[in-house]
Amino acid sequence: MSRGRMDYFAHSGRLADRSDWQALRDHLYETAELAASFAIRFGLEKAAFTAGLFHDLGKYAEAFQKRLNGAEIRVDHSTAGAVVLRDRTSGMDADVAQLIVYAILGHHAGLPDKQNEFGHCVRRRLEEFQGRLDPIWEREIKADLTGLMPPELLRQLSARKSREDACFDLSVVTRFLFSCLVDADFRNTEAYYAKLEGLQPDREWPLLQDLLPDFTARFDAHMAKLASDSDLGRLRGEILAHVRSGARMEPGFFTLNVPTGGGKTLASLGFALAHARLHGHSRIIYAIPFNSIRYKFPPEDIRAAFELLDRVGLEGYENRRADALSGGQRQRVGIARALMQRPELLLLDEPTASLDPKTSRQIMRLVGELVNERKTPAIINIHDVALAKAHADRIIGFNDGRIVFDDVPANLTDEALARIYGDEDWNPPADDGEATGS
Repeated sequence: MSRGRMDYFAHSGRLADRSDWQALRDHLYETAELAASFAIRFGLEKAAFTAGLFHDLGKYAEAFQKRLNGAEIRVDHSTAGAVVLRDRTSGMDADVAQLIVYAILGHHAGLPDKQNEFGHCVRRRLEEFQGRLDPIWEREIKADLTGLMPPELLRQLSARKSREDACFDLSVVTRFLFSCLVDADFRNTEAYYAKLEGLQPDREWPLLQDLLPDFTARFDAHMAKLASDSDLGRLRGEILAHVRSGARMEPGFFTLNVPTGGGKTLASLGFALAHARLHGHSRIIYAIPFNSIRYKFPPEDIRAAFELLDRVGLEGYENRRADALSGGQRQRVGIARALMQRPELLLLDEPTASLDPKTSRQIMRLVGELVNERKTPAIINIHDVALAKAHADRIIGFNDGRIVFDDVPANLTDEALARIYGDEDWNPPADDGEATGS
């Protein structure tokens, strides 16, 4: 507390006095400015800035600050900003705000559906949200929620001949705003923790135009190796030459109709390299067919997966990369993954290895709760005696491949530990009636 009010933070640091914690206002404005810099080339900078400014508004809540301080509670911190945007915009600004709402609601778990059977959809999250924000947010965050609709976007939408085409355009804008927000949020958070750790993230990549000469030379060398005097080889060469000759055409939408085996993939790449070089493009994106998870697994399995992630405390982390998770979060993923198999027996090998004491207790407590809920027995290989005694119903100790203890935790005495681990550590001899140690 300071100056009679609560200080609000976005991320926790190391120091108990919180002097190295990231202020929430700083995170929101820095993320907003970064998101706007990504979107400025497309005229969407104000919409992207607004997305960044409101994406973590829900952290202006006492419950979330308690979570930062170690409380084991789940807090929805993204829906609040979406609700505020919905309630405080009108007209065309409200139309753009709807797109921003999708980006904000999805900035941890991926873009949500407007409505579905799983409960994580936009409509239910907005309707069921009951969080309360500290009014101080309105003094710290100054937002202009007018003029969100870029004139050029409005012109292009008005020129569309069908509602379906306009809706498709808006879906692309939504994905673009989502990408700007997610990247900005990640990079600002990464920069904060990197500074805390004394690290320098490598996020400055060469420009495509600087790389294109080398890419083109390597492509030409590869194609030279594939060249042949066969009829098929000559035909592929002619197709490639024809496609590359068209690279001078103004940017637009191009199609290439060639029978299977005619070299469409490589010819398209050759065209992309030449077209990007001649027109100063900054990116080449290669899109491959994407089979959604919803078409690979039955609805009941998807629902069970979401419920398990929620149960192990990882709601909102569905789309996080594993290498972006902490050690404790990775263990929770492993537990959820194992339970998705509906095992008759759960085997856990050193589930608390490399975890700090607090996280170790949380993981063991979670395992105990889950196996009791599901009535699934668990065998845990663990060397942390205190954790074993606190959470196990039965302990079996081995020494040299033989069982030397098999009883309830209360009977795991120093003598029993000495039989498992040896006298040297667990039952030191007394010297003249006094206990000694080193």
